[in-house]
Amino acid sequence: MPALLVVALFMVLCVGMLSRQPMRNLGAMQTHYQVQARQVALAGMEEIRLRLAGDLHQSTATNTTFSRELSEAGSTKALGSYVVTLDATWSKAPFYVLRIESEGFYGPATRPTARYVLRATLDVREETAPGVPNPDYLKLLRWQESVP
Repeated sequence: MPALLVVALFMVLCVGMLSRQPMRNLGAMQTHYQVQARQVALAGMEEIRLRLAGDLHQSTATNTTFSRELSEAGSTKALGSYVVTLDATWSKAPFYVLRIESEGFYGPATRPTARYVLRATLDVREETAPGVPNPDYLKLLRWQESVP
């Protein structure tokens, strides 16, 4: 009889431990989705970096927002999308900073599985003094990452 009670107690403990496993799996999948959303947001940051490298003055003339949907190579299935916002409010004297926000969405655009936000602030002062180029031109002053 005592052996039967020990086996029953052991079974109850095992069932309790196994019932928690789906929650662990769900947490692991959510972390995976957030990593994917971060990668999509990084793609948005890279696109704005390339646009700025091409023509900074045209890109920073006004505040801009653009978005793009990413899909698998050779497929029409959407992996995610990003929205990039360029804030040029502080790009003129005396501040000379450009603020960029890239928000990445993993999953379909109508109902994304995860979101991730990247924010960066760049130094856009071309010269520190007349005729003296700024060594920190277009360098990151601040980088923030968050999961909304």
